[in-house]
Amino acid sequence: MTPNPKLFLLRLMAVAYGCMLLCAPVFAQNGQDEKLLKDARVAFDKGEYAEALPLFKRIQDKTIKNDPLFCYQIGLCYNKSELEKEKAIPYLEKAVKHIGDNVPAEAWVYLGELYHYQQKFSKAMECYQSYMSGLPEDADKGKKEFIWKHINTTEAAIDLIADSVAVEVKNLGLVVNSPWAEHSPVISADERILIFTATERQSIMDKFSKEQQDERIYISYRKDSTWSVPSLLQFDGNEKGNFGSVGMYADGQKLMIYKGSRRAGNIYLCVAQADSTWSAPEKINHISSNFWEGSASITPDENTIYFSSNRPGGYGGKDIYKVERLGDDKWSKPINLGPMVNTPEDEDAPFIHPDQKTLYFSSKGHRGMGGYDVFKAKKMHTEWSVPVNLGYPINSTGDDVYFVVSANGRNGYFASNRRSGFGDLDLYSMRMPSESIPLTLIRGVITAGDPAKPVAAKINVIDRETNRKLHYVYNPNPKTGKYLMIFPPGKNYDMVVEAEGYTPHLINIYVPQQKYFYELYQEIHLSDIKSTDDPNRQDTIIGEQLSIRNTFYDVRTHLPDTSTMDVQYSTYNSKDYDPLLDLLEKLINQIDSTGLSSLDEAVDQLVQDSGSIVNVQDMRYSPLLATIDQIFETTDSIALQHVDEIVSRDPVDSKYLYGDKLIPYVIGEDTIYTTPFDADDPERYVEEVRYDGLTRITVFYETGQATISNHYREDLKKLVKVVVSHPDFLIRVEGYTDDVGTPEANQELSRQRSVTVQQFLVNLGIPKERIMVAWHGEIKSSGKAREANRKTVISLVATKPMDRQ
Repeated sequence: MTPNPKLFLLRLMAVAYGCMLLCAPVFAQNGQDEKLLKDARVAFDKGEYAEALPLFKRIQDKTIKNDPLFCYQIGLCYNKSELEKEKAIPYLEKAVKHIGDNVPAEAWVYLGELYHYQQKFSKAMECYQSYMSGLPEDADKGKKEFIWKHINTTEAAIDLIADSVAVEVKNLGLVVNSPWAEHSPVISADERILIFTATERQSIMDKFSKEQQDERIYISYRKDSTWSVPSLLQFDGNEKGNFGSVGMYADGQKLMIYKGSRRAGNIYLCVAQADSTWSAPEKINHISSNFWEGSASITPDENTIYFSSNRPGGYGGKDIYKVERLGDDKWSKPINLGPMVNTPEDEDAPFIHPDQKTLYFSSKGHRGMGGYDVFKAKKMHTEWSVPVNLGYPINSTGDDVYFVVSANGRNGYFASNRRSGFGDLDLYSMRMPSESIPLTLIRGVITAGDPAKPVAAKINVIDRETNRKLHYVYNPNPKTGKYLMIFPPGKNYDMVVEAEGYTPHLINIYVPQQKYFYELYQEIHLSDIKSTDDPNRQDTIIGEQLSIRNTFYDVRTHLPDTSTMDVQYSTYNSKDYDPLLDLLEKLINQIDSTGLSSLDEAVDQLVQDSGSIVNVQDMRYSPLLATIDQIFETTDSIALQHVDEIVSRDPVDSKYLYGDKLIPYVIGEDTIYTTPFDADDPERYVEEVRYDGLTRITVFYETGQATISNHYREDLKKLVKVVVSHPDFLIRVEGYTDDVGTPEANQELSRQRSVTVQQFLVNLGIPKERIMVAWHGEIKSSGKAREANRKTVISLVATKPMDRQ
């Protein structure tokens, strides 16, 4: 067939027209994308990342989107955002392949920061090393310090996760939290009212215009374990302007708030009104300046205010200051807390504990996991101690700020933008580690004879320093042989044991100095000494022997590095001790913040005044003592498992042969003739030491395993050589697991890990008595942190003289 030229021409024109129609949107789109790209880069160059990001996101052109510079710029915008930070990673991963092609080397650092935030620490380190290797030898000193800080932060995060704290951090939930920021919690004394700061919830429209959104103060009420839907706190002005919650006075009637912009503002005071509203804010002039004062905390006696400020004259960034009351309306000039607390970077959000000695604050300058970490420092006379990082999981690779403690010291509340949250800063709560009760509880059982049976007995404990009898000593139950004693640590005590049918025995007890609550499990056994010299008189009783076996337990079962003492840890779950800790806390709080000594004095006074202990009931001691009795009577003595593997203090023996001279011992108005004793030297304690760079080895395991990998064996052999050549050195072995599986199974697995290491060391020639073994069970964790918790920590330790000053 011959083609028709006209028909062919018509078809060609139709195709061309169709192509024009198809291409027109592309040409228009390309033009629109070019304009978006231009506008986005103008905002980007100004550092206005929140404005640049939505413009970058609207670009559709694939050629532009694959451009390395575009990937770097949109990646950095995502990195600077609060809610979509991790979306930067694929863009920056593309960008770093083209460093030098319009992509700055800093892209490595931004990518490393994101890997760090995700706890992918090895990848973060690779990024930082790549950036460092690209620096010329004459690179600016600031750039080198900048990257070294990142490397140090990642190393700190690895260390803190490996040395996790046994606390459970809980998000307060979506009723309180949102995808935007909630921070600066203020909690009432009974923990039923929560006041906090949040982005104005009625005006949240664009998550990228965060800088333009005002913040408001909200209030929520707790019923049982549920928080109510937050509502605006009622005071004049909270409906407009920018406000933030700061802190509550001890009486609950005065509330400190922040008023101002995000860059400049001061602290104001509101007073509670009869109609449940608050008065109009009045500026607290004695801490105000023309600069930024954003957070503050006042002591319970209202005599000192700690606050943060970026005023000139500090150590850099935001610093923490204090003012002290000089009279009714007179205050000192602001005093900087000094270089021990403040650094060249930011310190913010101070909170002074009710003890008026412990200061919590957040810092970017002290060694932490990244961003703001929460620290605490102790006031010692006029100086502050070295700040201590509260550890992981309280701190995270994000920002952890505005840490406060409830009035009773039991719970902590703070804000964090960690990955597990709902978006920006969320509010979290946690149970404070039970380190605020430096008491020792001795629980034990006394038996006599062969076979051993409970025996009726009386126990007196005397403080050797004051020669005073302790009141918190409960005589053994004649049916069970159980007894209980509670007293402060760091003291020498004499214990006189009078058992039915036996001579009174005098034993010395030294309770080591510690900062935490410990339990000493004690077994006392009285037995006869029979003749062994004459085969015909082997049944002849020639004396008595009292043996005491002491084993220390730490209530903080799952915490690593809990003590420098020779301790053995309980197989009980920590929750089993909560009633006892609550009770001890009540004893301290209701009697005297300094401890139980004043309670003893009060009881003495009551006895002198009335001649009877009955009046103790009038002072509410009786219910507390009854609670101790109830706890003791309803809780069986700890069943010691694997006794042959437990390292405890050497057993104490008191032997008395008939005919030996008894010694008089005066207790109050009574004189008791007891057996003599040889007191151990208690003036020593165990401390971790470093020798030739060696102090601690951490052995990690695969899930469910207790076998030591070969690559740890050479380091362990080095440790053995050090201990063999130094007779005063010991080895401490502590086993841990992650939280996969049941607590019981994990307790056993941690024991297996410790015992396996112990046996390995014994096989290399270390005597068993020079190895202190403990197992802690599981540490609550998730993700990568679980790997760090499957471990055994082997430490080099030595006994050292106790500093009695």
